[in-house]
Amino acid sequence: MNARQRCRERRQMRYRDQCRIRQIRLNIIRTANAHQRSTEEIIDDVWRDYPDKDNELINFIRCAV
Repeated sequence: MNARQRCRERRQMRYRDQCRIRQIRLNIIRTANAHQRSTEEIIDDVWRDYPDKDNELINFIRCAV
């Protein structure tokens, strides 16, 4: 096996490992999202951490109208 073949083999192994890791991550996300949350719950989670964002949201809505 020459250097070019070894390099190709290593590249293929890295690609397979990346695909395997990607599949594992997707499976974790899918199982975590098995129970779908409502839009209100997601918005509440996001906006609860930033109480000063309420004014920004109101200003954004006013500008959009």
